[in-house]
This record gives sequence, structure tokens and C-alpha cells, in this order.
Amino acid sequence: EKLSFLRHDVNNHVGLIMAAMEMIQFKPDTTEKMLASILDQVPKITGAIAKFSGAFEKSYGITRP
Repeated sequence: EKLSFLRHDVNNHVGLIMAAMEMIQFKPDTTEKMLASILDQVPKITGAIAKFSGAFEKSYGITRP
């Protein structure tokens, strides 16, 4: 279930990145606004992965040195 949520979250964020890139391509005057949107997605993706990784490691008793 958590893997499903991770996939969903990451796909949503990547979809927003793709939409912003298309806007830039077709409406270059939106570049500044769209770049800000793209940059907002990066920490959301890394956060979703970190949250999943933490839960995964906890479930399987994985510890880091």
C-alpha cells in the first residue's frame, strides 16, 4: 500500500514537471513561473521517497551504520 502511494505521489510530481516544461515550450513567457513550479516538485519527490524509505527500513528492521 505504501509503495502504491509512493508511485502515485512521484507520478503526480513528475506530471507537474512535464506540464510545466510543455508550458515553457509553447509559452516561453511563462518560463519564470514554471521554473519555480518545477523547483517546488523536487523536494516533494525526495520527501516522498524519504518517507517511504523510512517506513520500509522500519518495517524490515534495517538500520544504518
